[in-house]
Amino acid sequence: MANQDAKLVAEVQHDALDAKVPLADTLRKLVALGGAVGSNELREWAGLELRGYVGSPVELPTYRKIPAMIEINGFAGAGQINGYRISPHLLPDFATNVIKEEAPLTSSVAELEAMVRHAASEGGYLKLSLPEGQSLVAIMNSEGRTPLGHIAAIYWSTSAPALEGALDQIRTSLVELVAEMRAGMPNSAGVPSRDAADRAVSIVIHGGNPNVNVTAASASGSGSHNVSAEGTLVAAPKVEAAWPALREELTELGVPDDELEELHQALMTDGDPGGELGPAAMSWIGKLTTKVSTGAIGLAGAASTEIVSHAILKALGLG
Repeated sequence: MANQDAKLVAEVQHDALDAKVPLADTLRKLVALGGAVGSNELREWAGLELRGYVGSPVELPTYRKIPAMIEINGFAGAGQINGYRISPHLLPDFATNVIKEEAPLTSSVAELEAMVRHAASEGGYLKLSLPEGQSLVAIMNSEGRTPLGHIAAIYWSTSAPALEGALDQIRTSLVELVAEMRAGMPNSAGVPSRDAADRAVSIVIHGGNPNVNVTAASASGSGSHNVSAEGTLVAAPKVEAAWPALREELTELGVPDDELEELHQALMTDGDPGGELGPAAMSWIGKLTTKVSTGAIGLAGAASTEIVSHAILKALGLG
């Protein structure tokens, strides 16, 4: 059973890094892992992402709140106008504190992925219903709160990239959860403890403060060494031998120099890998994915974080 659970950890990590694997499949494995280690926190978060947050008392995560314009369809004279953008200030007073230029995504991940596909077929945009939309239409028409003669419909309009960004945040959270769990595991352990899993959810999902401080890499004697998260000195000659070529390849893919330095330190912190990347390197990949998805970093040409991950794995003999 322990070997199966350890395999489950590796599968969650692998699937989270592979954009071709549906998020729902990876989340179901995370639910199974949460059951195996006894972590209610892990099961609850993965279950909410799978089922959606409709009717849940849990506050909607910030990554599920995306920019959206408020638009109306209506009539001005004899002409029909669709997609007319309005300010939230035109809404009735009772709605201005509830409806903003931000759409809450309460649907399951499978539904969100379907929304992305639908948006792509509609020119890159998607219409989302406002709460009590028809009541708002009736009140706004009766009170003359419209730049048009008559409102027929009101809705949020958002873009496919905004939807994709939310999904990417969920995938990044999966990567960071595995990295955080592994950072709290003893070297001899194949699976995280319940406390390590719960703590990972607290840090990655709820923004808690990590207690593990990773020290900077250091050299000792003639070989290359580093200090692990547990404070143990380990050798990393394989990392150092692979680094020059890997750095050159990642530079060509558009990874900035400061990010490369952080990756080098992460690889040295983990030490030479056995059969998979260590937690510090996994965390670096997760953070890079977030920065790329939000536009903070732009990779070269058709490069993606998946290509970057594959390059790292290949350089270290893991892929």
